[in-house]
Amino acid sequence: AAAEFAYQRLKVKRVAVLYDEGMNYSKGLQAYFVQRFKAMGGHIVYRAPFAHVNPSITKQLQAIKQIKPLPQLLYLASGPAETPKLIQAVRKAGLTMPILGGDAYDAKAIIGAMGKKANNIYYTTHGYYAFNNPPKKIRLFVHAYFKAYHQLPTAYAGLAYDTIYLLKSAMIKAQSATADAVAHALDNTHHFVGVTGSMDYSVTQHMPKKSVAIVGIRSGKSSFIAEWHPTKVPMAML
Repeated sequence: AAAEFAYQRLKVKRVAVLYDEGMNYSKGLQAYFVQRFKAMGGHIVYRAPFAHVNPSITKQLQAIKQIKPLPQLLYLASGPAETPKLIQAVRKAGLTMPILGGDAYDAKAIIGAMGKKANNIYYTTHGYYAFNNPPKKIRLFVHAYFKAYHQLPTAYAGLAYDTIYLLKSAMIKAQSATADAVAHALDNTHHFVGVTGSMDYSVTQHMPKKSVAIVGIRSGKSSFIAEWHPTKVPMAML
């Protein structure tokens, strides 16, 4: 979804990629992005890892600054703890191009670290939850969650909620709670609409095809950009 959003919505054709070499999540995320972005005709003009322990991207950013013309976007695949600091490093290096990442990004943490300087940042995630979220199903979930816990739900709360109701749907369809019966029912689950988007499973690929929320941060404020339905999802990889 991130690659399609960058290529189709942001109209980006030239991208630099940085990723955490010691984190499978980060390595897999950038591999998905690179494969899909190149398949659409995009160009990866720079691609480099950074250390997992005490990460620094100073050398990588200096290398990116030497590229002429500059990349139109930086895809930064990093973990949640390091992301705010790494984004700050990018901006301190004088690079102002859009930064795009995955669901390890957290708008609250990034804005907390950078304030109004948090700008031109996008990330894909499982769901964006606010009181004014357009879909009625999500608004009801947000209000119920806030009433119970006195805070807005995170994407992980949305995933947990959908997991329960996805299993319930599969058990009803299977008329059984045994593992094999539920697994078979999940393989034949289509158009399940949850609070993290709509999803479809298939017998050939157990990873669901689902919509993704795109969140943007501009001038220290986060907002919902789009619900993105990827047209093609690369096979699982590291």
